Amino acid sequence: MLSQFIKSNKKNLRLTIRWYMMCVLPATFPENYQLITRDPSRPKVVISYPCNLLNLLIKDYYTNDQYHELIDKEKHLYEIGSENSIFVLN
Repeated sequence: MLSQFIKSNKKNLRLTIRWYMMCVLPATFPENYQLITRDPSRPKVVISYPCNLLNLLIKDYYTNDQYHELIDKEKHLYEIGSENSIFVLN
């Protein structure tokens, strides 16, 4: 259901994010999670779950997989890659 909503509202990213935040996550949902690692240099890592989830959804649905970058002007060689400059910040 969420993927269908995102596909149908690709042009209106704000509407998609608002719908997701208001309808899917309850108000009591914790915004930040603390992960405990085995790495002594970083024993704890804090992540914003809603922000990371939205970034993942944006990456999946709004990445341009046909981004062409000119490598050689004389030979007209291009390198094809993916690019996405839309992210939700904490």
